Parts: sequence; structure tokens; C-alpha cells
Amino acid sequence: MATPTDPQATAARHELAAIMFSDIVGYTVMMGRDEESAMRALDAHRGMLRTVLPKFNGHLVGEIGALGGLEKAYEVHSLFLIFLKMDPMFDPLRKEPHFIALMKKLNFGKVT
Repeated sequence: MATPTDPQATAARHELAAIMFSDIVGYTVMMGRDEESAMRALDAHRGMLRTVLPKFNGHLVGEIGALGGLEKAYEVHSLFLIFLKMDPMFDPLRKEPHFIALMKKLNFGKVT
């Protein structure tokens, strides 16, 4: 019988975890121009991850989208956020309520 200090018992309760970030280049712009194509690209990306990750004994636990990533960047005080107001890459997000709220949190003035 394994005891709490038994290495075999401990090993059975712990797993090594790694976090991987991946991106689809131009996805935000693509979503603004052609949502159907963007969704196909996202499905293809997910399919690729489901094929590759098991080769390394991994699995997909979750995803965050562009706004989730920006919220995380806000939480960690990322300098990247200075580009939100001017970079055209973010144009498709500008009318999203979460994006507008983030811009207000950053004190970027009037959001258009």
C-alpha cells in the first residue's frame, strides 16, 4: 500500500504542465473581412494542434481569443498595449464592448 510520502503515490497525483501559445497570422483582420474564412482557419489550426500535441503526450486544455489575450496583457501590465489605440490590426475589435472597456481601463480617451 502506498503512503502519502511514497514517491509512486506522489507521482500518480502530479503531472508536468506546459503552456503553449500559438497564433493565426492575420486572424483578427481576416475575421473582420471574411468571418467564414477565419472560422475555417481556426478549425484547421485546432486540427493541427490535435494532431501534433499527442505526439508529445499533450492535449489541448483551453483557448483564449484576442480579447482574452488583451485582458491578460492588461493584467500583467504589458507594454504591448500601447499599440491598441493606433495599430490598424485592432480595427476589427474596436466596436467590441470588451475592447472598448479595456481602452477605458487604459485611459486611452474616447474610443471610436
